Amino acid sequence: MAVLPIMALSCTPVEEVHQPGEPDLENCYGVYFPTQEASGSHALDPSDPKSVEFVVKRLNKEDEISVPVEVTASEDGIFEVSELYFAAGNPESKITVTFDNAQQGVDYELTLEIKDPEYASIYSENPVSINYSVIIERYDLIGKALYREDLLTALFNVPNVEWEVEVYTKETKPGIYYLKNVYQPGVCPLFAATDESGNPLPVETTYMEIDASNPAKVLFPFQYLGLVIDPSYGECAAGSLAPEAGFNVAEGVYGTLSNMIIEFPADGLLFGMSLYNDFGFYYANGSGMFRVALPGAVLTDYTIKLAAGLTNQGKLPVQFAFGADVASIKYMVFEGALNAAGIAEKVREVKKNESALVINKPEPDAEGNVPPVTVALTLPATGEYTVVAVGYDDAGEAQSDASLAVTYVADGDSVPVVVSAGLASTDKYVPLGFSPETSVEYYLYGEDLTDVRIGLFSTVDLQDVQACIAAVLESPSADAETLAAINDEVYVDVIKGLTPGTEYSMIVYASNGYEETLILTDPITTAGEPSPVYASYAEEDIDWDLLPASSEGYFGTYNYYSKNIGIKVPQTLRNYQGQVTISDSAQPDIPAEEDPNGNGLPTEYVEIKGLFAGDAEYWGFDDTMPFEYYGGVLYSLAWGFDQAESGYYPAVMYATLEGSLNFYNYTMIGAFVSEGYLAFIDGTSGQILPHFYLGMFSDAAYSSFAGVGSAFADALLIDPAVDDNGLAPQTATTSFLDKADLDNIKFTLAADVNYVETERGRIHSIIDRMHAEKKAPKMVGCNAGIKGVWDAPSVEFSVEEVSSQFQPKADFNNKRNAQPVLYR
Repeated sequence: MAVLPIMALSCTPVEEVHQPGEPDLENCYGVYFPTQEASGSHALDPSDPKSVEFVVKRLNKEDEISVPVEVTASEDGIFEVSELYFAAGNPESKITVTFDNAQQGVDYELTLEIKDPEYASIYSENPVSINYSVIIERYDLIGKALYREDLLTALFNVPNVEWEVEVYTKETKPGIYYLKNVYQPGVCPLFAATDESGNPLPVETTYMEIDASNPAKVLFPFQYLGLVIDPSYGECAAGSLAPEAGFNVAEGVYGTLSNMIIEFPADGLLFGMSLYNDFGFYYANGSGMFRVALPGAVLTDYTIKLAAGLTNQGKLPVQFAFGADVASIKYMVFEGALNAAGIAEKVREVKKNESALVINKPEPDAEGNVPPVTVALTLPATGEYTVVAVGYDDAGEAQSDASLAVTYVADGDSVPVVVSAGLASTDKYVPLGFSPETSVEYYLYGEDLTDVRIGLFSTVDLQDVQACIAAVLESPSADAETLAAINDEVYVDVIKGLTPGTEYSMIVYASNGYEETLILTDPITTAGEPSPVYASYAEEDIDWDLLPASSEGYFGTYNYYSKNIGIKVPQTLRNYQGQVTISDSAQPDIPAEEDPNGNGLPTEYVEIKGLFAGDAEYWGFDDTMPFEYYGGVLYSLAWGFDQAESGYYPAVMYATLEGSLNFYNYTMIGAFVSEGYLAFIDGTSGQILPHFYLGMFSDAAYSSFAGVGSAFADALLIDPAVDDNGLAPQTATTSFLDKADLDNIKFTLAADVNYVETERGRIHSIIDRMHAEKKAPKMVGCNAGIKGVWDAPSVEFSVEEVSSQFQPKADFNNKRNAQPVLYR
């Protein structure tokens, strides 16, 4: 502002700063290099041709011309560039570059540029230069390696499977290994080699590089894996948690190469996808199972594992499990809970102490498995101890060690469990979508608890109390953060998805590491009137005696109820949404003898119309959906409709949790739960009622996600002849969102890994499993509605495996095998 008066008083004329550039010459030929794969970086085998051709085009094709090309190379005498010649009238030509003198292992770079304004436009956006780099290296096959997966486990439920891959080296880079096509279809067992029609999937050669030039400091350089799980996620990539791999960390976490086996520490690798969460990276190798066994490796298993139960009458059961190559285990017990340094010191003591107890590996059982050995320890006094064990091979050499912190209760002593819990009905969570009709609040308080598990059951289900207790004992334990809250103050949370007017009680299992107890809370009844239209249905509720022998058993018109979760205030109870019809499909059925999954069951096709009736009218499309009948139930895969009059391409998408869509592998399965009641459950877990969305895409390939048109949960169809719930017929609730809301409601697209089975084969396997298990009873708890679902920690052994000599958890097992004592 201070400058303004000076400028205002100045009498000096202001000169024009802008000078217009020279125009293109009138007859400029407009020669340019179009985008082409031949440009960029290339790695060639010594046997490959040492030449490359570049396409060159021009806009003015009138004359015969020879175009001057300026050549810039990283090294003289390597590249020879041909003349760039255009015949009269020809808009396209080629220029050839040869590099016969190129040496192996050297990066060469070349730039070709057209600068003469008679041939190159000054202002055109067409590129007038092209870059090329090449390195000549030979991949030498050294054999096959065993690759054990622990990268995809970062974000997907992928097991630690192992498979063979070809492994190569380069003469110019000793110590670096290249694994060929690790995640390609037909190589990786996680991905099918063919599509659903049996056609081979395309394979593009990729190499995974692992730098073991320093065996004590093995590096996984940041690299793409040649894998796209879902186009909306982008390319998968991974690397070491190390600065050399391109990650911003002060110190690196490296792997090791020993006896031709490459391993990395747990959480020492990172995994991400280029379009997922801004290319955010997540810890990989979470279980430390990532391994590459190179050719010549001798795989040995010297692992030893320890597990313990609770003390019974002064006897503490401790189990020792033997790796395949462990011949004996020597162990000692030390007072207190030792830290890492203390454990290392005691390992040395066990190795030196000739009086340490020794357990020899038992003989394998009939199946060839080595059973674990359980010993009963009697210790000096009640308190904390640490068991330290060392594993030895057949030659008597120490190969591994393990430790386990245990608690012990001397005979006659008692360390009682302090815990309290209860239920409450409240409307304070209504703004969050949890009404007192369909949710209850629960609280937990305790002192020094190390293990807490809960389950909420209806009074009806509690009639089989043994099964309910078993369900709680098999449920996930509270995580460390939740345990801290329970021990420090009072942990409060909400269990949702309940039925109005229904009585519930909560079973709590709690342990302080010394002893354990079970609590049955006072019952509480949810608000509202009980009605089957409001009930929560899951796999356990399927009435297998009502399942029809053919798809015709489902044909008819039904009253349609669901919860609308795609509106500003989500519904917590099912509402009447209109009527739905189920009828035969024109698509030919598949007879049992042609079952592609080999189960000898027919597949019949039906159509369901009306699930998106209001949306179909609003957006302008036919909402008829194909469903398939298999094994007595109906199921639907994700489905893309024809283009709507609104211009969007609608698609049905499924999810098990709000906010996470899945366009591919989820499904919902429909089955009768009572006479005339057809409920839909999540076909992935069979436990959580599904959410299904009308996703809107901007393109016919369903690759450009525009947003969600509507969203529902807990679909239920009721035969009008038995529907006495008093809600139908009435005006259906508005299901759709306004078009203007599309940009404001964005959901994360999620996709399961494409396993070896086809989509239909996988769903058929789920239905087959449901038939075999026929789950019961139903536990409606353990779903922390506000603070997140409790995750089960990783455990080496289940409690049931700990002992064959005596009961490791006496109170625990007594409750299983006799009428339990439940404390209020």
